[in-house]
Amino acid sequence: MSGAFPDREGPDGLAVSPRLISVVRHKRLVVLVTACFVLLAALFSLFRGDSYTAVTKLLIDNKSLQLGRQDAVFARSEVDVPLIQNQIELLRSETIANQVIDAFKLTEDREFTSKRFGLFASSADEEAQRRQALDSFKRRLYVGRVGDSYTLEIRFTASSPQQASDIANRIGTEYIGLVARSNAKVAQSASLWLRARLVDMGPNATVITEATAPIRKDGPGSIVLLCAALLVGLMFGTTGAFAVDVMDRTIRTQSQASAVTGTECFGIAPLTAGRNATSEAVRNPRSFFAHTLRRSLAAIREQADTKTIGVTSMLPNEGKTEIAANLAQLAASSGSRVLLVDAATNSGRLSRLLAPDAQAGLIELLGKKTSWSKVLRATSNPNLRVLSLGQLPRASADPAITLAGLHHVLSEATALFDLIVVDLPAATLMADVRESAVAFDGMLLVIEWGKTSLDVLGSAMISQQELMQKVLGTILNKVDVEQLKTYDPAFSAFFEHRKLGTSAERPPRPAWLTKRFSWLDRWRSNEESKR
Repeated sequence: MSGAFPDREGPDGLAVSPRLISVVRHKRLVVLVTACFVLLAALFSLFRGDSYTAVTKLLIDNKSLQLGRQDAVFARSEVDVPLIQNQIELLRSETIANQVIDAFKLTEDREFTSKRFGLFASSADEEAQRRQALDSFKRRLYVGRVGDSYTLEIRFTASSPQQASDIANRIGTEYIGLVARSNAKVAQSASLWLRARLVDMGPNATVITEATAPIRKDGPGSIVLLCAALLVGLMFGTTGAFAVDVMDRTIRTQSQASAVTGTECFGIAPLTAGRNATSEAVRNPRSFFAHTLRRSLAAIREQADTKTIGVTSMLPNEGKTEIAANLAQLAASSGSRVLLVDAATNSGRLSRLLAPDAQAGLIELLGKKTSWSKVLRATSNPNLRVLSLGQLPRASADPAITLAGLHHVLSEATALFDLIVVDLPAATLMADVRESAVAFDGMLLVIEWGKTSLDVLGSAMISQQELMQKVLGTILNKVDVEQLKTYDPAFSAFFEHRKLGTSAERPPRPAWLTKRFSWLDRWRSNEESKR
């Protein structure tokens, strides 16, 4: 066995590749992310304030005087970029803004002033109220040039469509009045002969489009927002599904388990929902679990002089105790004399499940405080005996199970039993497993599907070579069968073939359905006879 751990992107293909099936595999994540986006869009649509924008358009020109040879007066338009920019700034000025604010009493409008002021507000409060109204007014106002033309566009936004149009028109009116007063003031300084001619000279503006109350709200509609949120949510959910697969470093398929350990993966043990699964293989002999354990037993029996088997895992709670119990019971049901030993000093779970009333066990046998006849527990199967863990010492510097003592106990047991199955602690936590590996003829490694990582197994291959050299094979435990089909195409094809099966394996078809589809059965029979 090679001690080097295969690279993630190497030829062994250990990494889970993100594909379209990732969306199906992580459909709950995709649905959750999409639902969050749709919910946020719905809340935004529900609580956002309504706003309407009205538009007024002004045409700007600039009239000047030119004296002819006959003392005639000609007016012509001369509008340049600086002049246009000056008019834009004039429309944005606080002079016009304050005039409109006073005209519509916006200092008393709660939409423009966020704070309430009492009846006896001071002058400082009134000034703050006006500054708030002015700031809100400026944020709602837009003035800009339409392309390269001499047309200016005034846009004003308010919660009421009528208010928006009234204010936009009033801004244009106030601007035209301000320009007219400015031109008249300039004309007053000229001679009587020029005064009448200068009244209409200089910048001038004409309303070419008067604002009307808009009928559509600003921004996209609620339906558009929800559809956009649905699309964005699906995009983020799909990206998340791909990201989960890219970052997944756990064992998901039998081929991964075989590639990383260099041994055969005997099969899978499906996830069982919270029930005592110590005899699952015997109760359901046609299940995936029973098939996996029969393959494991066949591999054990193929090895000459293999009688002591240790069952371990890399991490705690991977289900090795149930695997050991089922393996022993299945072997005993085939006629072999089997001893099931609890040597998991960190848990003793096997003893609690199968021998809860045992007062002595392996610990006492190792300490020569009892005999075989007093520690073996009978089961419902006459070929199976259980050796519990016993009572662990409360405080001792010496290990509870020594290599020499375990060698002696297993040697004595081989004379009494055909197969000895030992439930061991997790290998990465207990040094006892590594040290006691030489006492076993072979080891069975239990890998929890979707929990044990490639990195943990790779590290064990390097640091615990004595243990890994004894491993006969692996079992993929606690497998979600429906999820596994999305990871392993070969297993999915096998599962579908088995599900379809033969007519003998399929449940009987209802009479009404048989009569309706009798023509299909006759066609299939004809096709099979042709073959």
